[in-house]
Amino acid sequence: MMPQAAAESAGVYNLVFHPDRFWRDSLLRKNFLFAAVFLFFCYLFDYLAFFSDISAFAAMIPFFFLDWLLSAAVYHLCAVSLGGRGSIVSFLYSWAFTSAPLLFLPAIRIFGETLFGGSFAFLLLASLAIFLWIFVLRIRAVKFNYRVNSARAVSILVVPFVFVFVLFAVSLVFYSLFLLI
Repeated sequence: MMPQAAAESAGVYNLVFHPDRFWRDSLLRKNFLFAAVFLFFCYLFDYLAFFSDISAFAAMIPFFFLDWLLSAAVYHLCAVSLGGRGSIVSFLYSWAFTSAPLLFLPAIRIFGETLFGGSFAFLLLASLAIFLWIFVLRIRAVKFNYRVNSARAVSILVVPFVFVFVLFAVSLVFYSLFLLI
């Protein structure tokens, strides 16, 4: 039997480096309070890495959780319509943990300020790397939960953005036609 501290550190290691193993092991427990608190701290670290006004963060907390619920619902709808088979409950749980790389942003900011004098290029590249890591984790979450291949997982994540872009373009065309009348 593994000691409690070793089991928890193995969970953190799996979350960062083997998310499929983490999701498989933790989905047995499905502790949504833990997922919500974890997501809260991910967004808090993300916010504190670039801003210092905590009152503005406090005002945005309900929107973070609304974003979590709506994102999971939209991606679940896309996954099911594209042939995926999985549970929205499991997806909602695993979706919260795809934000784990945001926990590294304050450390990257401090590292960048210390070694590179706050170089904008370093912070931009590091932030892009973090968000690319999040995107890869989200692809893996879709693959894990809906049992689809990588191409279908990417399309599930991209379809809502394409839909919003097309909707915006069509509304812009109708608006300009309305102005011509």
